[in-house]
Amino acid sequence: MLPCGKPPRAEGLGRMYDAHPLETRDVLSLMIAATLLGTALACSKAPEAAGGTKRLSLAEVKTTLAGATGTAPDLSQADLRGLDLSGLDFKRANLTKAQLARARLVKANLFRCDLTDAVLSDADLRDANLDGTVLRRANLQRANLEGASLFATIVEQAISAAPIWLAPGSSGT
Repeated sequence: MLPCGKPPRAEGLGRMYDAHPLETRDVLSLMIAATLLGTALACSKAPEAAGGTKRLSLAEVKTTLAGATGTAPDLSQADLRGLDLSGLDFKRANLTKAQLARARLVKANLFRCDLTDAVLSDADLRDANLDGTVLRRANLQRANLEGASLFATIVEQAISAAPIWLAPGSSGT
């Protein structure tokens, strides 16, 4: 058991710390426990809730695209890193903040997609249709755009290690 004497006052910390040692220790223990509990709860949430992104499989992507009849498919904040999405029709899809690093999108139809803040580093976009696509602040570092169609594509503040070069015959504007 702790002595019942009054502890010395901590200068500059206010009256709150002018308490009995047991009370001070209890308050501090509760504060630490609440902090640890909050951290544990935040870490135990699903990835889409904690980090904002959700890892999707190829089958889930195809289901989302097929199920979006009459509306734009919503793949915002989807984690599609490294998936082979070649030839898929993403027409008008919302891909804002999507993670597409190292994704294979050869001959994919990305017509009028919104790829604002998307990560496309090391993505293979050869012969893809990016007509009318929005690439605001998109990360295009080392992305392969050879033969891609970029008619009326909006590229603002995009990140690229080097200028984006298109092979002769590409329809970029």
